[in-house]
Amino acid sequence: MKKTLLILTAALGPTISAYAQYSQYGAVDEFFKVNVEINAGSYAGREVNPTYWYVDYNRLNEYDGRMTGGGFVRLGISNWSCDLYPDGGIPLKMFALAYAHTIGADVILYATRSSTEGNNRIEHYVAFYAKDHSTQASTSTGTNRPTGEAIKRAMNRIQDILHKPRIKSEVLYDEATDSYSWIGPEFGKPMSKSTDEVLERLRSFKH
Repeated sequence: MKKTLLILTAALGPTISAYAQYSQYGAVDEFFKVNVEINAGSYAGREVNPTYWYVDYNRLNEYDGRMTGGGFVRLGISNWSCDLYPDGGIPLKMFALAYAHTIGADVILYATRSSTEGNNRIEHYVAFYAKDHSTQASTSTGTNRPTGEAIKRAMNRIQDILHKPRIKSEVLYDEATDSYSWIGPEFGKPMSKSTDEVLERLRSFKH
């Protein structure tokens, strides 16, 4: 399957005004735009356990690159703005997770910011990603580096030794920067470490 990285700045163009949530999935579904570069329908109905990440709006391009470079395809995005009202299109987490189950997405990225137009509006961005099982990208880094899944297992063994919470998010390898990224299990913040740092930590805990 050919994976094409679509530049997010284009997708972040004029936002759509949302004043009500008519869909059972709220504005997440109402303003969903499918990624036409892939056959999103082939992922629908898959058994998934979606991961939900709240990320910095200004780093969306970076996170999108990590996802698509780490063996995921972008199924599509939801992007809109709304006024500051309780029913004004706020993307509830449960709606995003429910919609992810419907389209077969494994990871959800959500970001928000105040409108750049100087009014009392909030911009919302929700992106859905799925593991690309048609290539080896999800099981191999394409180098001699360990896969993200192998690193996650090893890191969770250390977390168990230290009696700390386990990593629940995907651990993604970025070949461009030779680094791994994940969501910290204690504070829910994005983490990124070079491969050398990660491997050195793992070696230090070997018995």
